[in-house]
Order: sequence, then C-alpha cells, then structure tokens
Amino acid sequence: MKLLGLKLGSLALLLVSTGVGCGRGYSAFCEEMMDCQRGNDADIEACIIELERQEEIASIYGCDDDWDRAFTCVEEESHCRARVYTHDARCNRDLTDVNLCVN
Repeated sequence: MKLLGLKLGSLALLLVSTGVGCGRGYSAFCEEMMDCQRGNDADIEACIIELERQEEIASIYGCDDDWDRAFTCVEEESHCRARVYTHDARCNRDLTDVNLCVN
C-alpha cells in the first residue's frame, strides 16, 4: 500500500481529485486541470477514472471523510501556474491524513 500512498500524494499534489458529493466534482476539476496542462478529452477521462479509483480505495479502507476533506481542499485551492495545476501547502495535512489512513 505504500505505492498507493505515493500515488495518492503525487496525484493530489498535481491536483488531484474527486466527485465527493460537494463542490464542482471530478469532471469540472479534471477539465480545469487539463485546460491548464493543455490536455485533451482522453486526459480528462483518465483523470476522472483515476480519482474515482482513489476514492474507491479510500472508501474500502474507511477513509471516506479524509478523502472528502482532502479533495475538497485541493479542489478549492488548486490553480494554474505555468501550465501546472497545483495547490498551496494548505492541503498537505489533509493529503497526509488520506495517505496515512490507506496505508
């Protein structure tokens, strides 16, 4: 599960992610991220699928609240800077909580 933790962390740092029933959801998030990174429709679809997969893994481990909190933060704090869709360090604690929960 350590690899998953690294993937969650790295994806979240690029975001990351996730239609958790609040905010704009995965689709809008991935569209904004791919607009920033000059992605295409296939990239948007891959982003959505990856976020749904990570959300499902978090759910399997009982980490739904941690996932929701982390994605909400990333969704709200992400912005485009030099073609990189990123967030400020404000979300790092929430992202760490998800990683610790699933590992």
